[in-house]
Amino acid sequence: TVGGRAAILEGDGEEVLMKLTAGQNAKHAPEFTFKGLLAVLLSAAASESAFSSRFLGANLAILRSVFKPAFAAVEDHVRSQVAESYDAIGLILMIRVSRRMSEALPQANREALSPLFDSLNMILWPRFKALLDLHVASVKAATPPSLLAHSGEKYPHQITRRFAELSASLLQLRDASCAEMLDHSLTYMRGEVMALLHRMAGTLSEQRVQIIFRINQLDAILGVYAERGVLPLAAPFFQQKLDADVSALVEHELLSRYGGLVRLVVRVEEAAERSRNNTDSPAPTVALAEVRPLAEYFASSWRHEIKQINLAIMGNFHNMKNGMEILKRTLTQMLLYYTRFLDLVKKFCPEAASLASTMVHIPSIIAEIKQYSRTF
Repeated sequence: TVGGRAAILEGDGEEVLMKLTAGQNAKHAPEFTFKGLLAVLLSAAASESAFSSRFLGANLAILRSVFKPAFAAVEDHVRSQVAESYDAIGLILMIRVSRRMSEALPQANREALSPLFDSLNMILWPRFKALLDLHVASVKAATPPSLLAHSGEKYPHQITRRFAELSASLLQLRDASCAEMLDHSLTYMRGEVMALLHRMAGTLSEQRVQIIFRINQLDAILGVYAERGVLPLAAPFFQQKLDADVSALVEHELLSRYGGLVRLVVRVEEAAERSRNNTDSPAPTVALAEVRPLAEYFASSWRHEIKQINLAIMGNFHNMKNGMEILKRTLTQMLLYYTRFLDLVKKFCPEAASLASTMVHIPSIIAEIKQYSRTF
């Protein structure tokens, strides 16, 4: 995580030099020593520039030739420092530090030192991209059967947590200077992580369990992004995936309990729509023999099924708030399907009057639902 490391982006480097001088044997993050190195170099360069300007004139070629050995030494040091680095956060901080210190230079010094900062960019960015590519390669090479433990669908997977933490940290450090390259790398990584989550879900035995697994992973990612304040940058993609899976789970729950009623509603509504759009298409009719068993089953089971839906949903999500939202959507959709069922029976079943005593009053269903959701 970024934590307090982003503080390195503040100040001109003097505070870093003081800490490095005070604690010679202390260990520091790579971006800390990197900023200290640049601060020393820029201080020396400013003095050298002033001397050269006074005695040799403001000759850019002379200044660059004077600085060239120092540039080469710094480049070699940074190159060796990052060659084996696996700290993506440290690398992006070093990129940001380099950019900020370059922009803070007086115009004259900036022109003289620009080759150094160009070279540092050419060292840091390829290593950062290579490191993210390594993350992606490890995701692509993962074997799903070995990754899921028993009942693992309820909790965020280790891979999910690591991706969420890494991507959120990088998004926290995103600015206009690195947005394009960072967004490209994170989009690629995001796609591979989603592909792995789908492969992992595919190893689970039931479709319902697969959907629950994906929902829990997506909810965990969004939760980390919310904590880090980067939801506007990354939420739309994951929120869309989450909404689609929640909708799929809602439909799965209701089809498994009231499949006949749901399919009848969809079929008759589609036929009615065709009839409205095409005068040659007759209005649908629904036979009493088809409607009666559906109405009777709903009337005898709806209280029990609401209770079972509550148990089935609230016991499968680590985030109780998310579980409550899914329960709310499921019970709301159940109520809507039954309301639509009542409407189509009245409109398209000639013998609808004979079912009046069988039909459940909507206020009774709403009152029962309220017992299971304080958010209603």
